[in-house]
Amino acid sequence: MREVEKPANRYINKEYYNTPMSATELKQVMDELKTIKKELADIKEIIPNKDMFLTTDESVLLQESFENERKGRLISSKDLRNKLGR
Repeated sequence: MREVEKPANRYINKEYYNTPMSATELKQVMDELKTIKKELADIKEIIPNKDMFLTTDESVLLQESFENERKGRLISSKDLRNKLGR
């Protein structure tokens, strides 16, 4: 039976991985990492919050509410309070 290679071994060149980085290479990597972190922070600022989106149930309820409003089946909260005597 053929042994399955671990995914990490498939992508990492062990000879390169075990080679120490020069100060210049390390600085380049750190600069790139800073750039990536800044870009990620920028993306997080503009990406919509998942709570902004309606669930399927909420969407159905909203559509039903629009339909009820269109058909005149809704009353204001003030009218409801008056009707209930509050």
